[in-house]
Amino acid sequence: MSRGLGVYGIDFGTTYSCIAITEGDGFVNIIDLRGDYNTPSVVALDVSGKWIVGRTAKSRLGLGKDPDNVVAFIKREISNPDFKCILQGKEFSPLDISSRIIKHLVDFANKKRFYEDGKPPITDVVMTYPACFDSLERERILESCKMAGLNVLQCIDEPMATALWYGRRFRDNKVLLIYDLGGGTFDVSIMKIEKGVPECLSTRGDHHLGQVDWDRVIVDYALNEVGAKWEDLDKATQGMLMNAAEETKKIISDPDEEESVLTFNYNGVRNVTIRRSDFEARTASLMQRTKGYVQEALDVAGMQSFDIDEVIISGGSFRMPMVSKMLQSLFPDSEVKTVDPNFYVAAGAAYYGSLIASGY
Repeated sequence: MSRGLGVYGIDFGTTYSCIAITEGDGFVNIIDLRGDYNTPSVVALDVSGKWIVGRTAKSRLGLGKDPDNVVAFIKREISNPDFKCILQGKEFSPLDISSRIIKHLVDFANKKRFYEDGKPPITDVVMTYPACFDSLERERILESCKMAGLNVLQCIDEPMATALWYGRRFRDNKVLLIYDLGGGTFDVSIMKIEKGVPECLSTRGDHHLGQVDWDRVIVDYALNEVGAKWEDLDKATQGMLMNAAEETKKIISDPDEEESVLTFNYNGVRNVTIRRSDFEARTASLMQRTKGYVQEALDVAGMQSFDIDEVIISGGSFRMPMVSKMLQSLFPDSEVKTVDPNFYVAAGAAYYGSLIASGY
């Protein structure tokens, strides 16, 4: 490791990814990716062979611009040996696509360092992964980083990264339950923090349960309203619908917005009204699945709800009222808080990198 150059912390997510950096004093700076803290985990390959990553690639799905050569949600397939992406007639593995996303984050951050401060590039990183990932999936994340030309100092799970960043200022003891419903994966972990140092007591989760499943419920509802089926749609319309559903979910998660209109093209322009009450009723079974994992985590840790000092909601689900409502009912004696998923995991990973650099 090149001491003094800093360490990147990377949150490689199913739907969005984020990067942070530590410098010599351990200060964490979140790299702003063109006006936003995160970048969509979407990759496209154009006819000239140029790779496109992030918001521009995602927009190609919504605009229907060459959608057959766009890949999203690749993290869900990272350990699937049978999954292949065909882009511009060429075959790529999930590792190929994942490494493109990770490389994009680091290349942008290094360019920003050079052009703004004249600083040399960094290749040392701390990577994060969902706590529910098995050893093969974690190994695939590591391989993707190596393909991107990076030196991985350590891999830590996402709840641990969140607890490190959240708990770094604590000097008293606390027991946290971290509920992390990300774009494509779900984790719940119980962490004990003593003098700022977290210890994982239990973790449970599902690497194929995430907010994209909530989005799909909105899509299926809209299609049912107009008498269409998902398999009848071309890829451009599917991509446009998933993008529209994500935005609709955000709107109806606003406390002041009870409904939203989803507009999409299917035999002409169609408007479908999505109400929060209908959305919550149709996704109740998904919420029940996360509730079951919460109870399992408590059972494994040998704890009751009153043993939890604070419940931390991480991942983009912090916006959905149904999540905080469910957790508050499960933990009436605990403080339920939300943390900004745009940078907490990446910041925790970068902070851990600073601890490694200082000989922790």
